Parts: sequence; C-alpha cells; structure tokens
Amino acid sequence: MFAVVALFMLVLVPRGVAQSNDTDATASDESTKQVDASAQAPEAAETASIVAPAPKERTKLAWDTTFKYSPIFRLAKPSNVLINPAVNLNNANQDDGDRNFHRGLVSNRVDVLSEMDVTFGPNFGVRGSTEAWFDSLYNQHTANTSLLTYNSYGALNGDNRHFAEGTKDFEFLSAYLMDAFAYAKFRVGRTSMTLRGGQFAQQWGQTLFFGGNGIGGAMAPVDITKLTAEPNAQFKEIIRPVPQFSVSWQLSPRVSIGGYYQFTWAEDWLPSSGSYFSTADIVGAGTDRMLLAPAFPGGPWLWLAHGPDVVPKDSGQFGVQLQVAKVLGLDWGFYGVQFHEKGPVVDIAVGDVNYFGKLSPLELGSFNWIYPQNVKTIGVSATKTIGTVNYAAEFSGRWNQDLFVGAISDPGTSIGAFGPSGIPVNNNTNHIGYPVGDTVHGNFSVLASPRPNFVSKETSFIAEVAWNHCLRVTQNDIFTYQDATVPTEFHSVNYFQNTHATRDAMALMAIYTPTYRQVLTGMDLNFPVALSFSPYGKSVMGPGFNTHQGGFFNIGANVSYRDANQFVVTYQRFFGHQAGGTIPGDPGNLNQNRPSWGQSSGDRNYIAFSIYRSFGVRASQKNIQ
Repeated sequence: MFAVVALFMLVLVPRGVAQSNDTDATASDESTKQVDASAQAPEAAETASIVAPAPKERTKLAWDTTFKYSPIFRLAKPSNVLINPAVNLNNANQDDGDRNFHRGLVSNRVDVLSEMDVTFGPNFGVRGSTEAWFDSLYNQHTANTSLLTYNSYGALNGDNRHFAEGTKDFEFLSAYLMDAFAYAKFRVGRTSMTLRGGQFAQQWGQTLFFGGNGIGGAMAPVDITKLTAEPNAQFKEIIRPVPQFSVSWQLSPRVSIGGYYQFTWAEDWLPSSGSYFSTADIVGAGTDRMLLAPAFPGGPWLWLAHGPDVVPKDSGQFGVQLQVAKVLGLDWGFYGVQFHEKGPVVDIAVGDVNYFGKLSPLELGSFNWIYPQNVKTIGVSATKTIGTVNYAAEFSGRWNQDLFVGAISDPGTSIGAFGPSGIPVNNNTNHIGYPVGDTVHGNFSVLASPRPNFVSKETSFIAEVAWNHCLRVTQNDIFTYQDATVPTEFHSVNYFQNTHATRDAMALMAIYTPTYRQVLTGMDLNFPVALSFSPYGKSVMGPGFNTHQGGFFNIGANVSYRDANQFVVTYQRFFGHQAGGTIPGDPGNLNQNRPSWGQSSGDRNYIAFSIYRSFGVRASQKNIQ
C-alpha cells in the first residue's frame, strides 16, 4: 500500500526543487475557502458567483530536469586471486571487468533525468520521465593485456583493447523511457478508487534494501548497474518501470484492496560484460563468448558462442493485495503474486551444431540464458510506529522458485568421436534443466529518527535484516556426473552437495546519517555511514543475496545547497574472503563449477563523486465556472 500511495503522491507532488512560476498558490487557497463558505450559505454563494467567480480546479504542470556528473576512481590494482586462471580456471570468464581498468578513473558518467507531471484537478493526471547517460571511458581503450582470456568477439581479431560492442552501446551513450502513465481517481458510492495505466514501477511490502528477497522483487526488474554505483540506494530507487495496469480501491478508512497486471516482461539490468562493476563476463549486455579451457597449455582457449536466449512470455504476471489498518495495533498487508524471473540461468550446450566451428575451429557450441517463469509467492507484512521509530516485518513463501547454480549442462548436445550432435533443448517450460524448489523469506526493518544527541541535532537510522530458507528441492535435485579419473563410474549428488548452498542464509544492512542544517545560509550537510554484512549462510537465491561472511561498508559526505544543488563524495570498501563468482567443483564432479559466495569485488574499492543540479518549471491554469 505504501508503494501505491507513494507513486500516487509522486504524481500529485512534483519532485525536485526548482524555479517556479506558480504564483497563485495563496489565491487558490483563499478561493477554496470561499467555495466552502458558499456551500453553507446558498444566498451568499449566489452573490459571490456574480461578484467574483471562484476557480474550482487547476491544471498544473511540473517539469524537473536533473543533471548529474559522477566520476569514480579505483583505489586498488586487480587481485591475482580474481583474475588468474592458474588460481581459478573460471577466472577466464570473470576477469574482464577487472583487467579493463587501471587504478584511477573508471567511470566518467553524465546522467540526465527529466520528469514531467501534469495534473487536471485533484483526480486526473499523467506522468512521463526519461533518463539518458553518457560515459566517455567506454569509447576509449581498455587496460586489458590478456588477449587469451578476453571474452569479446574482438579477441578473435587480436583486439583486447576495445570494449565489446554491446557493452559500448549500453554504457557509452544510451537513453531510456521510464514513466509514461496516466491515472484517475474517482468515487464509487462511499468508496474511492484509483486507476493507473501505462509504464510505471510499484513496490508492495515492507522491504527496504533486500527487495529481491520479498514481494517487491516479484513485481519489477531492477537496475543492478545503478545499485553497484550507488550501494546505499533503497530497493524502491532501483526498480525499473514496466507496462502494466493497476487498481487501488479504498473500501473504508481502514481497508483497501488492489491489484495489477503486467503486459510485458523485462529483465534485470546487470553490469555489462567487461564494465567496471562486472564480475562475470558471461552475463549482461555485451556478452559474446564463454571460455572453456586452453586447447593446449599456454595456447588459445576453446569457447562457446552466446546463442539465442530463452525468455518468458509477456503474459502471466499479476498480483493482488489487501491492506488493513489498525488491527491489533498494526497495519497489515496481504499479497499474492505470480511472476517471471528477471535474472537468468546459464545453459551450456557443448556440441550445438548451429555454432560448432562457425567463427573459429575453437568454437565448440553455444551457451544461452534461460529466464524461469511462473514463480508464485504469497506474503504478509505488518508495520507499527512507536514514538520516532517505525518497525516493519514481511514474510513470504515461494513455490516453483528456481535455485541458484553456476550453470547447467544441456542434455540435447554432445561431442562424439566424429564431431558435434544435437541442439539445445533446455527451456523454461517442458525441458527444465535447472533446480526448482519451495522457499520462505523474511525481512525485518527499522526506521528511526533519534533525539538530538552529542553527534548532531538531527540523525536518521535505517536498517534491515533479511533471511531465507529452502524448504525442499522439488525438481532436478539429483545431479549425476561421470568420474574425472574413472570414466566408467558415475556419482550422484543432491543440489546442496553439488553447489554447497545452505538451507538458511542471512544478510543485513544499516545506514546511520547525522545531518547538520544551515551550516551556511541555504547549505545542509549530512554524513551517511553504511554497513552491509552476511553473518552466515550461502543462499539458494545466489550470491546476489549475500556474500558469505562478507559485504561492504562506506562513508560519505553530502553537501546540499538550496536542495537543487548537491555534491556527494563516497568511499566504498568491500570485505570478505576473495573468490570469483564460480569456482571448480568437488573432485569427481567433472567440469561442474559451483558458486563461491565469496567476495568477487574485493579489489574494486573506490571513491565516487557526484554533482547534481536540478532545474524546473511550474505552471498552472485556473478553471473558472
């Protein structure tokens, strides 16, 4: 409900502080008082309407544009543990983002966000927003000196000094239509209903940071690229708009129901292959090849081409909710959602006849991304404010949930004595090769505004603890492998033995921010300090949920001048046992890699600067009757 209200208020209350030519606010308030008075005195109303017609409603325009410049500087050189295939053979598919950048400037990005809201009285409105970005570094040479382990197709022509075409296309210069929707609010008897249609984002539930662990993660794709550059962003700030229709029906002051239906599926935006925050070369924009192993010691690598991906259908994503206030002193939410996954499973098809030897004799087949579909979840949330502290909890369960693996092998392909045979058969419908199970999830959060203390007169503290548990593996639990040393022997292991995942995992994040108002005229300062840590577990939801006994911390300073001008500096440090995202599996599990849940960004510590400047226009027109 909070997400619905927030989005509704986003339309009614334009964001940003800017210059305004809406000079009639006071007159409007006085006119409203005149109309209210006339309703109580008909004769006076008739006289007033003759003498001075009062404005009933107003058409308002708010157009805000924010320019942001955000250079990022790398502080450490690449770690041998994370880039050397001799340490971990899988590093060949995890090193490009590390090798492509020296210490120093690794991002030179300019963002432009433009938002427009038009309201026609209190009950109708439209909103549109767009974002564009430019990063000059992605049109320049890389620092990569490892041609043999460069995953871009350019490496086939001896070029490891340019970013992959898809990476450059996304990171160098791009634009994106964000919001594009209309809303209407009207009375239904003694109740009120709000309808919204178009492209927009929404979030249900009570999660703050770990939205992928809750109901919110089922409702929208997210921009992981933004999260890596802004690690303190809340989940609501990284979700991406999608085409959909929603309804919210306020049945009484304490009870409301709502629902939505999405018309188009969209994927998460992962860091582009070879971009600075990329820790995997085989996912994200710009993915070209997967490297297998050297054809001979010190020689070129055998590899797979990126083939067509298996994406979900556009239909079949919807949700319903019930909000009940002030029951047992709590505000409650109840949810039911069906969704398609926004992150992929990697499917390996060695021997795919469509790709075997097409671009090079070393090309042995293909790999692709499979996005699972028709995952179902139900959940409940509760929240209560006591004094200056808000407490919230959310619990949910999922079934038909895909469980994280490093990659899966496609049974439709193989390489026999005389060459390749077959094409990939794994998909997200009738030939599911990835493990599936039932899971439960919990999020508990606190938002507090401590009283003035010796640190500052104004502070804020927000924190969240997230947990998940795998109840059971319902499909593809058992993996059978040929023995690496005795080809006639096969071994069978279950999902947890194969991946080393644990049934339970926990992660937490907290941000403490002291604020100092009017340090100089019109200038405010705040100093956020953040910590993210996973005390235990290797989640079946994957390393995106937690880094085992690792995480990050950062400290920053934010200078705001009359709200429209901001300068931010942040020092970010990653900690925990360094390891690439995937590592070799156990002996006997031939070529079966497994997730590490290690700190794959251990050498990416950085300092980031951001400079914001906002401009805006306000306009309104009174409707006289």
